[in-house]
Amino acid sequence: MGILSPEQRRSTHVRKCVDGFVIALFLIFLFALPVRAASPFDGLAGSWSGGGSISTGENRERISCRATYRVAGTSVEMSLRCASASYNINASGSMRASGNSISGEFSESSYGVSGTLSGRASGGNISARISGGFSATLSVNTSGRSQSISLISENARVSIGLRR
Repeated sequence: MGILSPEQRRSTHVRKCVDGFVIALFLIFLFALPVRAASPFDGLAGSWSGGGSISTGENRERISCRATYRVAGTSVEMSLRCASASYNINASGSMRASGNSISGEFSESSYGVSGTLSGRASGGNISARISGGFSATLSVNTSGRSQSISLISENARVSIGLRR
């Protein structure tokens, strides 16, 4: 390596300063970008299938189910279809989260029922109260590729296990 002239040293110094400035500017922009908070619905996205049971009084019947969730930030649109020899359930709805609080709407087309839901969600668990055409409690627990859904009303109990 030869000896650098004063002009070459100045040019090298300027280049290093510019490189350092560009790296610093990149890091500032990188850390200044807003970080999307995790949505309580993140683990729901996709298609699920499985089965469970519906109990009314002393009668209990096996049901097969399919669920689809479309998550967009802190909102989710969902559909749930379950069938057995005696029942055909076609439910859909949407939920929004504000922190750990959730609210939303639902409808069930086979029985013509609709209403609202409100509750809490965090860490893959949703607990909500449903009101409208009937009153019930809803619990959805998601862990990895498994999900359990429980709906308990005055007249029925629905328990569903789904897998992705």
